[in-house]
Amino acid sequence: LSEANHWAIGTDYAEMDRFYASAYNFEAVKESVAGHRLALSAGNSKADTALMRLALDSETELDVRLTVADGAELSATASFHGKTYDAVKQSDGSYIITVTNIPAAWLGDTVAITGTAEGEFTVSVSALSYVCSVLNSETMSTEAKNAVAALYYYYTNVVAYRADSNQ
Repeated sequence: LSEANHWAIGTDYAEMDRFYASAYNFEAVKESVAGHRLALSAGNSKADTALMRLALDSETELDVRLTVADGAELSATASFHGKTYDAVKQSDGSYIITVTNIPAAWLGDTVAITGTAEGEFTVSVSALSYVCSVLNSETMSTEAKNAVAALYYYYTNVVAYRADSNQ
């Protein structure tokens, strides 16, 4: 790549902010992501709980697990950037919606879930909801908090880069 792009190795790299795990300000990140908390508005439905999991493998996935009271049936759909994702019933009676292939610049964007469980309910969540959850947990390790803080800084830098380069 250096030859094809006429780069002198080691000299023409873009300057970037550097973040080190020992320098992460968990309180500042918690404050920045506080508005991204997972929110279940159950209304008069039998939707009982909403939990989340964030997978950071070859692609970023957000799983939202929904449970219902009294064995009620649930039907729900998530909308995210023009795509829809349906809830799938699990063997334990819970339901999971998996939003796949989330680009870094969309980690703060809201996934809107609407559904019925003997009444209507909504869930509002984003990948940054997971960051918020981990940083507010008293049982999570420092390593886990460093990982999600790094994810937050990555997200903010991607958003700033895209805005600056109009991409």
